[in-house]
Amino acid sequence: METGIFKIRGVVRNYDWGGYNYIPAFLGKCEPQEAPSAEYWLGVHPSAPAVVTEGEKAGENLIQLQEDLGDAPLSFLMKILDVRQMLSIQVHPSIAEAEAGFAAEEAAGIALTAPNRTYKDKNHKPELAYALGEFWMLHGLRKVEDIRNDLASREYTKPLLEILDSDGLSGLVAASVDEENALVKQAADSLIEDAFSKAGDVPKSSPEFWVHRWVEANPGVTRGILMILLMNLVELKAGDAVYQPQGLIHAYLEGRNVEIMANSDNVLRAGLTSKHIDAEDLVKISNLDSTNPNDFIVRVERDENGIRSFDTPYEDFLLRDIEIPANGSRELQWDKAQVLVFFSGENLEIGADGTSLTLCQGESAFCRPGTSVTLTNKSQRTAHLFIGSGSA
Repeated sequence: METGIFKIRGVVRNYDWGGYNYIPAFLGKCEPQEAPSAEYWLGVHPSAPAVVTEGEKAGENLIQLQEDLGDAPLSFLMKILDVRQMLSIQVHPSIAEAEAGFAAEEAAGIALTAPNRTYKDKNHKPELAYALGEFWMLHGLRKVEDIRNDLASREYTKPLLEILDSDGLSGLVAASVDEENALVKQAADSLIEDAFSKAGDVPKSSPEFWVHRWVEANPGVTRGILMILLMNLVELKAGDAVYQPQGLIHAYLEGRNVEIMANSDNVLRAGLTSKHIDAEDLVKISNLDSTNPNDFIVRVERDENGIRSFDTPYEDFLLRDIEIPANGSRELQWDKAQVLVFFSGENLEIGADGTSLTLCQGESAFCRPGTSVTLTNKSQRTAHLFIGSGSA
């Protein structure tokens, strides 16, 4: 009988905005890192599938393993992120938009790795981020009245009220990512000048802090910087989670998180990037209405088994945060396939189908659908782990 559990290793993605120490240390690497480690991927996305590390299937990636076993592919991608520098402002498409965009770019002969390629696959990419500490982000558009008052409070942004009054919030967003708009460019230049004049005197809760942070790290790359004034600035505390549905404009600014999403890498950028921006497509797929971030933040208490489940409207993914006390154990069974990440503790034993695996901090396992597992913490420290799956 084929075992239902496999030890796996994910893939580190070395993007410029990542940190140099957190993810390598989490994975047990003590040597200095030359490239920033931004994301650690655990899933079956074709660009970076996880790999089995032990047993007869060692060396196979998760795509091959699930095909060999006759299992349906994972519907989700799980990540650990270390956000040292601000990410670009971005939005993710619906399934229909992704399918149409992917087909159009394939027909146009745009290579998947081309810098002007937008759609890397045919899937949507809603996502949930679980904060591992203080985490800052931009999440959706502010209330129109708040934006109006903010623009009116600065002499250099008052002219933008003309756009808001004539074209509404959607028109102001479209103008803000238009690099040819002279009115926007003048306001953006003045905003940057203002932010640098206040450097060191404003808190992270002020948009000027992030304007200064971005320009200091990315001189000359300012397209879309006015979006910082139009979006909700959100601080998450450790243990808070927030989800981003399709079409919601957002950006991670600073901090570390565990992220789970539909199995996709489709990103349309809305500003603060030197990469390709398709402004027309962006405006077409984005939700350009005001939103309240509190409608998307998920805060839950642990149940009697030490489990916190972060539900969203999406069937593609579900994140569980589990604590197992010293010398304790948990018996778990779910119908969906699971990816388990041992986040902190000394060691964790996973037993299933008469076999067992031992994980150290930073190690991960894949559990087949319907597998009943026993998680045993034999140490004197609390074991903390995250489990990703399709929604129950």
